[in-house]
Amino acid sequence: MNQNPTLFRHILQLLQDGIPQRLKLIDKALKEKELQKAGKEAHTLKGNTYGALKLQQVLVRFITACKEEKKKEVEKLRKEISKEHRKLKKELNALSLPHQEKE
Repeated sequence: MNQNPTLFRHILQLLQDGIPQRLKLIDKALKEKELQKAGKEAHTLKGNTYGALKLQQVLVRFITACKEEKKKEVEKLRKEISKEHRKLKKELNALSLPHQEKE
């Protein structure tokens, strides 16, 4: 990534913007009690987390819980997704700050 800072910033931006948008879709599906749809949205999110392994692991468990219609497990895992997202967001902000100062 050091050789292509534009690509690096682009990937950071995708993560910073894309995850919250997808989480809103997951929450909408959960509010509408559509677990299968929430699972599909989580699957899409998992594919777009670019190596955020802890978040991906929680998403896999969330997707499985949605498929099996385990509502309490889904609720618990949704909170865990938020927790991992907050951690990732801090890490991304730390990575993006040096690049923003150079511009």
